[in-house]
Amino acid sequence: RKLNFDNLFKNLYGDELNLGSLLISMLFWSFCYLGLSWYIERILPGEFGVKQPWYFPFMKSYWFEDNKIKNHYENLNESNKGLNEDAFEPEPNELNASIKIKNLTKIFRTGFEDKKAVDNMSLNFYENQITGFLGHNGAGKTTVTFMLCGLYSPESGTAYILGNDIRTQMSKIRTSIGFCPQNNILYDELTVYEHLDLIASIKGFSSREIKAEINKISSYVGLQNDLRKKSKQLSGGMKRRLSVAMALIGDSKVIILDEPTSGLDPFNRRSLWEIIRNYKIGRTIIISTHYMEEADALSDRIALMNHGRVECCGSPLFLKDRFGSGYRLILTKDSNFDKEAMQYIVRKNLNQEPNIQSDIAREMTLSIPNEMNSRLPGLLANIEAEKHNIGILNYGISSATVEEVFLKIGSIDINEIDFGKDSNKNFTESITSQNFSNVKSVISVGN
Repeated sequence: RKLNFDNLFKNLYGDELNLGSLLISMLFWSFCYLGLSWYIERILPGEFGVKQPWYFPFMKSYWFEDNKIKNHYENLNESNKGLNEDAFEPEPNELNASIKIKNLTKIFRTGFEDKKAVDNMSLNFYENQITGFLGHNGAGKTTVTFMLCGLYSPESGTAYILGNDIRTQMSKIRTSIGFCPQNNILYDELTVYEHLDLIASIKGFSSREIKAEINKISSYVGLQNDLRKKSKQLSGGMKRRLSVAMALIGDSKVIILDEPTSGLDPFNRRSLWEIIRNYKIGRTIIISTHYMEEADALSDRIALMNHGRVECCGSPLFLKDRFGSGYRLILTKDSNFDKEAMQYIVRKNLNQEPNIQSDIAREMTLSIPNEMNSRLPGLLANIEAEKHNIGILNYGISSATVEEVFLKIGSIDINEIDFGKDSNKNFTESITSQNFSNVKSVISVGN
């Protein structure tokens, strides 16, 4: 007899079982195993993922917006309470804090030893700002970004992204977050267009919206002429542009860039800087980097991490003023340079003995403390008037650098740090008789 829907539940061959019952049983157990795998995946996510408690299906906050969490989020205003307040610039209360980290801790267990990668960290990140994460290798920067993206679960503490708790509402957070990891995660056989199409689809864009979004983002990052190229055909700089574009696409309100310019030449690095800088309006951008110059050029605020803790946080100007050693006056000497006359001019204008940092060959560098910046115009005017008489060819002034703050706060050996090729260049104004009028504006920046 032939099998059809009419006899699906009949015993055609004298057997107690029938095919219809078997199909229903298989369907039932399929749903059971699907639910079980969904449950186990959330309580035992493995190396990557946010671990949920075993009772999470009974938590209201997992399924619905929890007003208690929302109220708690709105009351998290003081991110650095209990820390050294002198090392932290006051919070910009006029801005909206899109990310609030509260007592975040992460411990990695290797054998019999526990390593605390992030130690009770509290910090706020603000809309319309780029916040730079600085720190040596192993300071905890990448671990923090991984927890914010839901790749690691915190040991204790939490973070709120746009009001959503990373412990229980990660699926909602992922729709509004863009992430660019340290290393390019690209498929060799996929084109630029297909990479962007994939990310936009994951974020819920319709097919019509995807095309417009890809055209907009590719034009923004300079890949509009390379959409049909496979990723393996791209140069290193273009691959980083694609990785950044994948983080930006979908109108993400929170963008996390983990060393986005790593391995790039200076030209491509600065091109990416412009892209990132112009994209911050209406968004919160976090950028972790090893390059001091990059942090100084891009960041509205800088958070310096050392051994899992945030040691200081504030604008580059605040950190330089608070922890820097002031200004440096750099002189290029002529063969008839009169050192005593130069020291007399410094003594006369600053009312203190000159602090000569170095005097090598034809260059002399003097250190001028921050509290003397009001006397600098008079000193520079005297040098300009007497430079031919005392044998000075030209001179310049530079402010403290983020690199200097990094070394001072972190107490890190210079050999441990990758400053990059360009990061040791101070911003120096060469003072000549033609551009002496710029001196006052340079000094006012340091106030």
